[in-house]
Amino acid sequence: MNFATLRDPLIYYKEYLKIKGHTQEGIRTYSDRVTYFLRKAAKNIRDITTKDIENFIKQDLKRGIKIKTIKSNFWALNSFFSWLEKKEKAILINPLKNIELPRDEKRIIQDVITEKDMERLIEATETRRDRAILEVLYSSGIRKGELYKLDLNDVDLKSGYLFVRQGKGNKDRVVPLGKVAIKALKIYLEERKRKSGHSNALFLSNYPFYAERMNFRITGEIIKRYADKIGLKVSPHTIRRSFATHMIRAGCDIMHLKEMMGHSKLDTLKVYIKLSCIDIKGEHKKTHPRGR
Repeated sequence: MNFATLRDPLIYYKEYLKIKGHTQEGIRTYSDRVTYFLRKAAKNIRDITTKDIENFIKQDLKRGIKIKTIKSNFWALNSFFSWLEKKEKAILINPLKNIELPRDEKRIIQDVITEKDMERLIEATETRRDRAILEVLYSSGIRKGELYKLDLNDVDLKSGYLFVRQGKGNKDRVVPLGKVAIKALKIYLEERKRKSGHSNALFLSNYPFYAERMNFRITGEIIKRYADKIGLKVSPHTIRRSFATHMIRAGCDIMHLKEMMGHSKLDTLKVYIKLSCIDIKGEHKKTHPRGR
C-alpha cells in the first residue's frame, strides 16, 4: 500500500468497512475519527506509537471530552490500526494493543453493589454450578473472559488458589480463593464428576448434562437472571468492581489488590480508593462530635 498521502490508506480502509457491511454513516464516522487523530499526530502512519495514542487520549481528557466519546474514538482507531496490521501487513504492531482506556468514575461508583446485595445475589442461585460461578467471581475478582477459560487443573482447592492463564495483556497470574468459594467449588465438582461431560473446562454448559466448555456469554446471562430475580442490575464486571471496593474498604493492601486483579498500573485502582475515602468521610461526618 502507498502511504505517501493520508487519503490513500483511508480510501482502502473505507472500502474494507464497506465490504464488512458497515453503513455509510458508520463508515463516515470511523473515517472522520481516524482522520482527526492522524492530523493531530502529524506523523507518518508507520511511525505512530503507543505513546502517541496515550498523549492523544490525555489531551482529550484535559479538554473535557466525555469518556464515552474518547472510547468511541479509541475503538475507531483500534479498528483502523488492526486493519493495517492484520489485513494489510503495513505495520508490525497495532499501537493501541496494550492501552487501558480511561474509566468513567461516575459510572463505576454506580456499578458497585453492597456486601449485603452480593450475598442476596449468591443466595438467589438455583444450581451448584451457578453458585460456584458467582462465588469464584466475587472471591477472586477475575474477569468474565478469564473465568470461562479456566480448566480443572487451574484450580488448587487444597492451597486455595486459581491459576489465571493468558489474562488481559496475555499475562498469567495466581489468585487466592476464599473458604466459601472453595466450598462451593468442591460441591459443584462432586456433582460434575457424575455428569457425562469429558471436557477439561472447569465450568461447563448445558446444565445438568455438562457436555462442553461454558460459552463466553453464558456468565453474563446467568448473573442477569439472578439479578433480575432480586431486583438488581448486575453484570460480571459489577462483581469485579464490587470485589475491589469491598477489599479496599476492609483494608486490603493496594499493591496486593493490583496483582490479584491483573492490572498493570495502580492508576486503574484510584477510583476504588476514592470510593473507600467517600465511605470514611461519611462515617467521620456522622460520628465525630465536631463533624456533624
